[in-house]
Amino acid sequence: MNEPLARKLDNLPSEPGVYLFRDGEGGLLYVGKAKSLRSRVRSYFGRGSDRRLATWFIDRKVEDLEFLVTRSEKEALLLENNLIKKLKPRYNLRLRDDKTFLHLRIDPRDEYPRIVPTRRIKKDGARYFGPYANAGALRRTLRFLRSFVPLRDCKDSDFRSRTRPCLEFEIGRCSAPCVGLISREAYARDVEQAVRILKGQTRELVTTVKDEMREAAERLQFERAAVLRDYLKSLEMSLERQEVESRTLGDVDALGVWREGGLTEIVVLFARQGKIVNTVGFTFEHDLPDDELLSEFLPQFYGGGRPIPEEVLVPSPPYGRETLEEWLSERREAACALRVPTTGEKARFLELARENARLTLLASTDKRERTAAVLEELKDRLGLSRAPLRIECFDVSTTGGRDTVASCVEFRDGEPRKTGYRHYRIKDADPGDEYASMGEVLSRRYRKAKEERDLPDLIVVDGGKGQWNVARRVLDELGIEGVDLVSLAKGDRRGRGLLLDAGEEERVFTRGEGDPVVLDQASAPMHLLQRVRDEAHRFAITYHRKRRGARSLASELDAIPLVGPRRKQILLARFGDLDGVRRATEEELAAVDGIGPRAAREIRRHFGGAGR
Repeated sequence: MNEPLARKLDNLPSEPGVYLFRDGEGGLLYVGKAKSLRSRVRSYFGRGSDRRLATWFIDRKVEDLEFLVTRSEKEALLLENNLIKKLKPRYNLRLRDDKTFLHLRIDPRDEYPRIVPTRRIKKDGARYFGPYANAGALRRTLRFLRSFVPLRDCKDSDFRSRTRPCLEFEIGRCSAPCVGLISREAYARDVEQAVRILKGQTRELVTTVKDEMREAAERLQFERAAVLRDYLKSLEMSLERQEVESRTLGDVDALGVWREGGLTEIVVLFARQGKIVNTVGFTFEHDLPDDELLSEFLPQFYGGGRPIPEEVLVPSPPYGRETLEEWLSERREAACALRVPTTGEKARFLELARENARLTLLASTDKRERTAAVLEELKDRLGLSRAPLRIECFDVSTTGGRDTVASCVEFRDGEPRKTGYRHYRIKDADPGDEYASMGEVLSRRYRKAKEERDLPDLIVVDGGKGQWNVARRVLDELGIEGVDLVSLAKGDRRGRGLLLDAGEEERVFTRGEGDPVVLDQASAPMHLLQRVRDEAHRFAITYHRKRRGARSLASELDAIPLVGPRRKQILLARFGDLDGVRRATEEELAAVDGIGPRAAREIRRHFGGAGR
């Protein structure tokens, strides 16, 4: 320990607060919270009883520390979470943003509510269900739900403008509230059934459906009874197929932790009303002690509006347990306890979460080993300075020099990391100049990345020697060293007088002059590079089409007499998109507040028809 650091340890206050560990160059290593800064921080350096923490942090070459005193331990918890998100310390846990987790949203206050997938949970009075680990799980849930609860799924603009039932009604997946074929009261009952299914109350629903089916049969409503019979059969099959039930679990989450080979896996199992409804897993590349690990994980995991249960089961008490319980209870607006069960059903549920964490890490470790071998082979074949664990790839997209945009995608350990995706509108480069556009976006990206010490191992640009030279010049101007750079381009068999098609050989340029490297087109390293490049191209094209579509939409409406910016905004809000405006009749247009008969007539004349 150096002398300045030792003096700071001797003079630490006993108040609660947040501490920041730095290396010898001032780089931020770790941010933590403490009920007493003096006792907590000193314990890391052998002056307390916790030798695990001491060893862990001394190995990380801590040379300096800073601290911020807060008024309470809860304030320290909130400040720590904010600093981790903003400063991104090297050794703190960093969970994916909550937007990467899908939920289902339904707002019972709407006249005819619909169930909508969303990545954001807001305090807007609506009800949210989830999270769903992936889009596939969410789609399966929606298909299952809509198979016997025919709620609408159309956009509000389509719903308001429809004059006859759509195909969803014809196939029995919508009750056509848009044209009044179901009363508000009956639709509300369907909504409540959907909510009960999403909450896991399927057994109660089975009883309700049986009663309704019996009543329909007694009233000689045999068609209704047959529909309810099929509905009941689907529910009972779902119970047999999907339900893992316990009478004693209730609403709980269980955090299973497993460590192996420097990796830590946390799997969260969600149980609602005794039924396991979902699971989410996280892999971390370090081995913080359990109390520190859980103390960091819980605020990040539940800090984005994710539903909080009555109890969270943990394998050991997290540091600051009482403060975390208080914070969770405030966010839930009801009591939430952190439990370490040792016997009974909850202990078995926690063990199930731990076993899931073990199996998940085992599977991901095998995959990581294969990926590590591919990255090592890529390093050897291209002469890179190190295996590219983190890759960033750039692509430029334009049409005739208009709406020029660029994309940046990030891959970690051979897999896309969506939180590292970025898109850029080109501002300064001349229209259609892809070299200048690439230079602009690289300069913008890596000027900021250098300041934040957030550089990748490998930069890939889409193009040949020209784009490689542009990228190299930008890195040299920014003084960035130690980052490998390659460009990827399609082969050109000019000796045969033709260019290859989509099956042509790819060439990899690792310098601005000389021959490129041609990898085996069927090799795993080549497939990885192609996958990275194709993802950058897809992301750029998607953003470019969005920009181009917005411009086309604006120019189409701008060409209509009597339609200015205000009316354009009204039309898009009412009909959703250009197709909706094009389909609207003159009467529907005239009925919109702010449009009127004259403008409606001009709009219909522009589109050359009566609408619908």
